[in-house]
Parts: sequence; structure tokens; C-alpha cells
Amino acid sequence: MKKLLVMVGGAGLIIALALGCGDDDSSVSPVDNIAPAAITDLEIIGLVDTTALLTWTSPGNDGDEGTATSYDIRYATDVGVLTEWTDANQVPDLPAPKVAGSTELIEISGLSIDSMYYFRIKTSDDNDNVSLPSNIVQKTVSSYPVVQIISPLGGSLIGEIVEIEAIATDDKGVVKVEFFADNNFIGVDLAPPYTMEWDAHWHPHGAGHVIYAYGTDADNHISSSNAVYCYTDTTLFMPQKPNIVAVSGVTDSSATITWDKNDDLDFEMYFIFYDTTDAIDHLWSPRAPIIEDQADTSCTITSLLDTAAYYFQVATIDIFGNISFSNIDSCTTNNGVPSPVQLNYPTSFSDSVIITWVQSPIKDFQSYTLYRSLDELVITDDLLLATIQNQDSIVFVDNSIDTGQIYYYAILLEDVGGLSSFSNVVETQANLGMYSLEFEGDDYCVIPHFSELDFTTSFTLEAWVYPKSTGGYLRIIDKTESQCCLQYSLLLHERLVGADLGVQTVNGYERVNGNQTIPTNQWSHIAVTYSSGRVCFYVNGFLNRCEDTDLTSLNAFPTDLNIGRRLMYDEFYFVGLIDEIRMWNIARTEAEIFGSYSHPLLGIETGLVGYWRFDDGTGDVAAAVNGNDCQLGSEVGVDENDPAWVENGAPLSK
Repeated sequence: MKKLLVMVGGAGLIIALALGCGDDDSSVSPVDNIAPAAITDLEIIGLVDTTALLTWTSPGNDGDEGTATSYDIRYATDVGVLTEWTDANQVPDLPAPKVAGSTELIEISGLSIDSMYYFRIKTSDDNDNVSLPSNIVQKTVSSYPVVQIISPLGGSLIGEIVEIEAIATDDKGVVKVEFFADNNFIGVDLAPPYTMEWDAHWHPHGAGHVIYAYGTDADNHISSSNAVYCYTDTTLFMPQKPNIVAVSGVTDSSATITWDKNDDLDFEMYFIFYDTTDAIDHLWSPRAPIIEDQADTSCTITSLLDTAAYYFQVATIDIFGNISFSNIDSCTTNNGVPSPVQLNYPTSFSDSVIITWVQSPIKDFQSYTLYRSLDELVITDDLLLATIQNQDSIVFVDNSIDTGQIYYYAILLEDVGGLSSFSNVVETQANLGMYSLEFEGDDYCVIPHFSELDFTTSFTLEAWVYPKSTGGYLRIIDKTESQCCLQYSLLLHERLVGADLGVQTVNGYERVNGNQTIPTNQWSHIAVTYSSGRVCFYVNGFLNRCEDTDLTSLNAFPTDLNIGRRLMYDEFYFVGLIDEIRMWNIARTEAEIFGSYSHPLLGIETGLVGYWRFDDGTGDVAAAVNGNDCQLGSEVGVDENDPAWVENGAPLSK
């Protein structure tokens, strides 16, 4: 029943009338015909491989109020199909809309690479009111690289050098992979396998690191890899410890050492030490040549003594100077025929010849046997001068000679295994000792380079000179490069003894002079010593003067030694006689110089590395007692630059 309520007059009379019939009290709801608002900010914010990422702002149930019921998203590769709507692809299983004004985000997968796609969306409410279609968005689907760090693994302990490896794929092709560690760029690799070495040696123990990479494809699309976390372990900084696996191929003088290969990324070199004691001193024990090839894991060591026990150890050094030593292994060399000894150039007088030789180091020594012959072929049928059973004895004086006779000497070495072959044959004449070389202003003698003459911290240069000119900077001994660099020289400058010393800079040098005048047309002995910057001059065995310089070391160049000129610019020729050139790798004292300047040497004195007596008297070569022979002039054979042999030698005595 419906009721009518009437209010009448000011007395507040209320009259209620009942209209209708029955007891029905139901009401009628209004009809909902308001659709959700159309979406106008649909946007594609990402396309990765076959997946699109769409975003928009959610409308309401009625316009922009409330919460809608459902979305209908469709896409097509033809905008006309999408506009027609019914034949476009429909995205299934969409989530329900959020309250009006919320940001919506959805992924649409299964798209095709290199295709243009168009997207549109409609919204429905609970009364099936459907919004107008949204704005249309479009984008071409392109692939992005897939990048993954595969080494080191997450949680790894790392040492000094870390090898990072990544895999990267893309249908267009990956053009580069860039590697990063701790947010710092460390390098790029342009081709697979994608690897990079990272120097992490300066990090403290336990330090954490994050490693990742970026891949770029041919479309210039860039993707990041996973991040790998690892930690510094300083116990891994030492090189992998070598292991000797075999000592083989043992002969009477050699053995081959083989060891396991080192696999460290920061490998620098192998050292192989050996000695006749198992207490190998890595500072003083012999060492084989350095091996820099990491895959080269064997070394044959030669020049070993026969019938001797040897101990071997391998060391591995990394680029940071860390070193690890192997186990020690050993062998005993076989008993073989000994190698021949080396005779030195004889010292000759009118009534005697002094023969010296290099001591043999063999363990089972029996004797030296010295022979003399009158021809160049020395055999055991020639005169047996001596059988010497003292291994340390390396000097013999031959007093049974005839003045003027040419003699040839050779020596045999015997051990338990038998006899060696003959040594080199040396030649001398019994009346030698009075010759010298005369230089006339364009003559010289060249001694081919050998490393013992590359003095850097100390030396002594000695010579007997008979100057015939008072000119400047006349070279006696000179070691310079042809157009560049000076090493050292002994000279006369206006009859004063002088020295040029090459300093650390390539073209630099320092000149120092004595202050005692050297007479012309008369023999004088001169010497200069150098030690850590101090230069001293000596005349006839006596100290003249010393001078301290700022030099800490000298240049060293693999250049020949010239007697009688400066090679640089071919100048400063000596005029006069030169005899008894002696060169030492030590700075001799005044007492040592005075004690030997006036008599010949044996050639085996400690520190003596070059000795030329110029007593040959004939020929195109001045034989070295110690060192390389001196070639007269500019070529083999007689030429205009040959100094002359003269019978006016330095006034030496026995």
C-alpha cells in the first residue's frame, strides 16, 4: 500500500491517507547506463625480445569513478584490423582493473620479432557497459641480447687476476660485451668467447666484489647480465706451486728436468736452479736460462760435471713478483770423457815461456799433461813437458827454450773415465816481449764486443803509451757507439791523462782529467779507475789525483772496443806506440797497480777481463791473453789503417 501524507494549516493537523491496496512495500532501482571512461594514456614502455610491456591509468566503473570490472586488450599487425576490433588478437587472462586513477602494467608475450604491432584497450563495468576504445599505440618488436656471466661463479674466492667469462646471444648478432667490476669499466670483448681479465691484486683479504656485463647487438640494443658476487682471498695470490715430475736423459754433462705446467693467469716465468748440494741457494746457485713460455715445462741443463750428484728446483714467478718453489729432485751424472781445458795466451821472454790455463772443475780429476811442439799440430809424440796431478795448479814455466824459436803448446786432461781431447793450441816465440803497436794518426785496432767489457759501476783501464804528439783528446782505449753513445775511454789531452765516462742519459758524458804531464817520445804507464762516481788517475804506478763525480753508473752498449781512435765520427786518433792494454772489472788500489804495472801478467788474475800484450810481432791480429783478439785496421788482411808492429815494447821485466 502507498501512503499520502498531508500537512494542513498552522495547527499542525496531519491527515494521512492511504492509497492503493495490499501490503507491497518494494522500491524501484534506477537503470545504470554509464560506461567506464575511455583510456587515453595507453603507452608501450618496453619491448624485449617477444614481450611488450604496456601501461595506462585505470578508469572507473562509471566514467572516472569507482572500480571497473574487466579489460579487453587487443593487438594486431594491421591497424585496420585493430580498428575493426573483432578480428584482432585478444590478450587472455587479464587481471581485474584497479580502483580508478591507479597505474596499470601488463606484459604481452608471444610476439614475433621484426614486426610492427598496434595495441588498444577497452574497459567494461558490472552492467556490461563498455568504454570507448583507447588511443592506439604501436611499436616494432626487436630482439635484445641475452647476457650471462658464467665465470666466476657466485660466492667464488678470487686471487690476483680474475678471468671473467660471459655468454651473449641475439638473433641480430652481438657486436660487443662490456665488462664491469665494482661499477668500474674493465674492458670490452668484440667476439666470442667473451672473456676479460681483471687485475684485482690490490684488494684486501675478504673484500667483496660485484661483476656484471652489458651486451650490445647490431640494432644497438643493450642488455645487462646477471650480477655475480665474489670475494678476495689473498692466500690465492702466491703462484701455483711447481712440481718436478722427472729428471731424465742424464749424461755425463747434462740432465733434463720436467715439471707440471703452471695454470695461473698472472704467470710471468719459470726459473730452474741446480747445485751439487740440496741446500740450494737461490741467490748464488747456478740457474738455467729463464723460461717465459708457460707451456714450456722442460729444460735440459748442460755443462754439468761428470760423476757428480746434482739437485734441481723449479720456481714460478708471477707478474707481481710473487714466487713459489717446487720440490727438490736429484740425479748423478754419468762418468764420461772430460771436456778439454782452455789454454791462455802465453807470456814469453827471451829465456822462458809462462803457460797458464783455465782450471777444470771435474770431480774425478787425475792429471793435466802439457805438451810442446815445433809445429802447429800437437800430438802425444811431441815433447811431454809436465804431468801435473794437482787440480788447482794452472801455471807452468817452460825454461827449456831457445831464443827466437817458435813453440806450440797444448794440454790434455785425464779423469777416471779417460783422457780428454787436446786443448786449443797456443803459439809463442821465445824472444817476444819487446813488441808494441805504432799508430800514425789514422790507424786503429778493433776488439769485437764481449759483455765482460760492459762496465757500469767499477773498472780499471791500464796501458803503456809512447806518445809522439801533444794534440787533444787522443784516444788510447775507447768504447763508443758509432754515432750515438759513449761508454768510457782512456785518453791523452795535451799530454794530461783523461777519461770520458758515459752517464745515464743516452748522449751524455762527463770528462775528467789528471794533472800530471806525460812526456812525449818516452814510455809511461797510465791508468784510470772508477768506482761509484770516484775517478782516480795513476802514472807509472803512483796515484796522481782523484775526483768525485755525480755518476752512479755508466752506460752499457754492445759496441766494439777501439784501440787508437774514437769510433764516434771516426776521430781523435792516437799518434805513438801502445802496449800492454789491461782492463779490469774492479777499481784496483794504488798498491795493486804499482805491484804489477812493470811486469807482464799471467792473464788469470782476479778481476782481469781483457789483456792484450801486442807481442805478436807480425800478422793482422793481436792475440788476446784474455778476451777477444784485436783486428788491426778496417778489414782482414793488410790495409791502410793497420798499425805497425815495432820492436820497441814497454820496458817490462819478469
